Amino acid sequence: MTNQSEHLWLWADWPAPSHVRAGTSLRNGGISLPPFDELNIGLHVGDDENHVLSNRNILSQHLDLASDPVWLDQIHSSNIISLDNRSIGTSADGSYTTKKKNACTIMTADCVPILLCNATGTKVAAIHAGWKGICSGIIEKAVNLFSNAGTIYVWIGPCISSDYYEVGKDVYQKCHSLLNVSQNCV
Repeated sequence: MTNQSEHLWLWADWPAPSHVRAGTSLRNGGISLPPFDELNIGLHVGDDENHVLSNRNILSQHLDLASDPVWLDQIHSSNIISLDNRSIGTSADGSYTTKKKNACTIMTADCVPILLCNATGTKVAAIHAGWKGICSGIIEKAVNLFSNAGTIYVWIGPCISSDYYEVGKDVYQKCHSLLNVSQNCV
C-alpha cells in the first residue's frame, strides 16, 4: 500500500480469506473542517453534508469499491440487515451479505466495530456494537447469521478505552445483569 493508504485506512489483521477486504478508516485525507477533521463520514454529527458525501466518495475511490457502500442509519439497536436485497431500509446497526463486491459498512467513534466472515469468505458481516446493542444481543445475532459458528473469523476494530470513557452505574448494572444471565446459562 502507498503512504496515502496508511493515512486513510487501517487494514484488518486477521486470517480471513484474501478476497475479503476489511479494516477501518482513519481521520486523515478528507475535507471536513474542525471539529470534524478530516475524513468524517457520518451525516449524523452536524458536519456539512457536502463534505461528508465528498469524504465518502474519497474513501470509496481509495478502496476501489465495485459498488457504492450502503451507509446505515445507526440507531444503537440489535438490528442487522441483509445487503443482498438493496431495496430494504437502512435503519440498523449491522449488515451482512453473501454477494461478492457488496461493502458492509458501519460507523463508530467510541463503540466497537466488529467484522465477521466465514472460513470461505462467502458470508461477511459488520456490526456496530455499542452498549445498548450488546445488551440487546447484536453480537449473538451476528454469530447466528453463520451456519457453523466454529468457522467464523472475527476482527474487533479500534474503539474507545477506559482511559477516555467512564461507564455510568446504569450501563454497568445492565451489562452486569446480562453477565449474570449468561453465567447461569452455562
